[in-house]
Amino acid sequence: MADFGVCTNVADQCTLSIERPSLDSLFRRLEALERRRAVGSDADVEIRFLKSFLEFFQSGGFCTVCNGLLEHTTQPTKDLAHYSEEYRQIIRLNRVLESGYRLQSLGLIPL
Repeated sequence: MADFGVCTNVADQCTLSIERPSLDSLFRRLEALERRRAVGSDADVEIRFLKSFLEFFQSGGFCTVCNGLLEHTTQPTKDLAHYSEEYRQIIRLNRVLESGYRLQSLGLIPL
């Protein structure tokens, strides 16, 4: 289990929900960081930008904005229909949590 959690509240349009479109940029920036590091380029610009996403990764059990429950662990998708909304939501949750682990490995989220 992670030392951080993410908000999965979609009903209240929480500004820290994993459903926020702005998180798509997090995924792209992490990929860009890895590409830069692979070729030995300076990654400081990407690191600075990644810091803007830290508010999505919260401590405790409840979201600081909507008071919804935070998810701290990735979820299995094995028995879910690939076209279902539940499958899409779990894939998104897992992707955001995995991004949090990557931010943690960069030292941006405390262990």
